[in-house]
Amino acid sequence: MDEYNQINLTIDWHQLIKDYQQKFSHNRVREKNKSYQLFPQATPQTPQTIRLRDYQQEAVINWFKNKGRGTLKMATGSGKTITALAIATELYDKIKLQVLLIICPYRHLVVQWQKECIKFNLNPILAFESVYN
Repeated sequence: MDEYNQINLTIDWHQLIKDYQQKFSHNRVREKNKSYQLFPQATPQTPQTIRLRDYQQEAVINWFKNKGRGTLKMATGSGKTITALAIATELYDKIKLQVLLIICPYRHLVVQWQKECIKFNLNPILAFESVYN
């Protein structure tokens, strides 16, 4: 057994998730004499109009089997964005995922992700950077 697999076997993924959630669950901002309006947070979910193809479902399952490690090596136009968002909705459901960070090399991909995120009931915040700024 190589060193990576030996180390990977010793990780208790469920305990890691519990520890992470507990670490941040007690941090609360407190202010006196202030009022705030709380907006209900939408629950990310796969749209009813989208049905994952068999290979996309297999990719989601394999990603979880690999304990959240790996990349989606799929052809252009095969639904990597949809597959990744399906994974994100599962993470939200299973571990109450709070933040999803997506980094894209080109602006048109950022806009593509934005459109797909909205379909999955996510509220993306976009940021653009340029070497010419």
